Amino acid sequence: MSEPLRKAAEPPREAAEPSARPWDRWPMTVATAAGLAVAAVLLLWIGRADVLGAPTFAGRLTGLLFVLFGVLAAAGTVASFDYWDRRRFRYSGPIVLAGVLSAFITTSLLCLLWLPRTEFTPHSFVFIPLWFWSLWALWLLGRHRAWEGIRHPKGFTAGLTVTALATAVNLGYTTVYQPHFAPVALAVDTAFGTPVADPVKPVIHLPLTITVRNPGTVPAYALETRYRVLGRTSDFHSDLRSESPEEWQSDLSTTTEREGYADRAEFYSVNSGSFIPAGETLQPKEKRVKETVVQISRDADFNEIVALAEVSLLRHDRGRLGSGFSTAQASWAQAEGEKDLVACGQCQYFAHYGTLSPATYVAAVTRHQRYLTTWIELDDTDQESLRFRISQVSRSSQKDLPVGGEDLAKHNIVTASTRESAIPFAALLAAESGSESGSGATG
Repeated sequence: MSEPLRKAAEPPREAAEPSARPWDRWPMTVATAAGLAVAAVLLLWIGRADVLGAPTFAGRLTGLLFVLFGVLAAAGTVASFDYWDRRRFRYSGPIVLAGVLSAFITTSLLCLLWLPRTEFTPHSFVFIPLWFWSLWALWLLGRHRAWEGIRHPKGFTAGLTVTALATAVNLGYTTVYQPHFAPVALAVDTAFGTPVADPVKPVIHLPLTITVRNPGTVPAYALETRYRVLGRTSDFHSDLRSESPEEWQSDLSTTTEREGYADRAEFYSVNSGSFIPAGETLQPKEKRVKETVVQISRDADFNEIVALAEVSLLRHDRGRLGSGFSTAQASWAQAEGEKDLVACGQCQYFAHYGTLSPATYVAAVTRHQRYLTTWIELDDTDQESLRFRISQVSRSSQKDLPVGGEDLAKHNIVTASTRESAIPFAALLAAESGSESGSGATG
């Protein structure tokens, strides 16, 4: 065969044939393989955590896609040794390209999650440099036309694009849409039962039922629950009283209601307590009912009895609580040398404290650890107040815990309250009168 015919019969050589000198190709081999290996470890670590522990299907799907990208990066690590050497395997270039694209897509998503707060975590010192590395690797593979050898390059590109879009959509849904636009569903109700007079003691027993329902589709943590029963008192006037503008302003500065036959009302605590242990989970469609009996002196100077309840919650798709949060800590039972959870001087408090993390591990690697403290504080007037604090400072650190904290809305902590349930105190006295008349008739 003549020389021209022999050259024409030879298959075309690849545009980016590797150098025959090992010292020329090894730097590219090491740089590509090392970057892909780091990407594979990072993506498989993040994806595995969400596949096993994300609270929603969308979160687990995102974790599964991260695992898929991690597998592609691992395959690219192995293929890079062949691609920069003898290229015995036809598809080693496309596999390396797919692995680098996987690293670029996922690190881009992690950087987008990191940018709003720019909190440097141990993971950020991996995925941020990895993003710059992926840009360099894409440029290098583009120069060497690594996609050559793919029979259907458009299908290859479309597959990676669809996978990237699915990851971005799921990540956006779980970390942006749900926390900020999905409504929080919770129903809290209080209801008084029929009052019963004690036949021996000068006490009236008033049943109270508190009902909490989770009508949504996502489990929720009950951070703190509190019910209060208040006795309302005010001086009565037989004539309709008129108020000056100053008195009217004074009334409306403390309450939205004003009465013509009574002075401004005052409230006194009769009973209070919690009805769901802190940190417990309310499953979807679950209903919790607490029944208690309030004891009120029949000689009390009240006009009516008022009940209200509130629940502070955190949905599982919006955050995770550490296991230690459920343990109650009281200021009067504090160990010697232990740091105060609440900087309130000489006040007494009953607190819960624990870690607060994002719902998905994908989001957690881009943020610092937070610590949540909820406490019920008793002031000098024996009035209870429920308070919250979210901070980056842990109790075990050397820093002082802040008095205030971060915005609760940013962490999607929501408080749901009941409308007040009220019963006239006269109805309690009527129950006592009915009991006495019934006893007399029986005798």
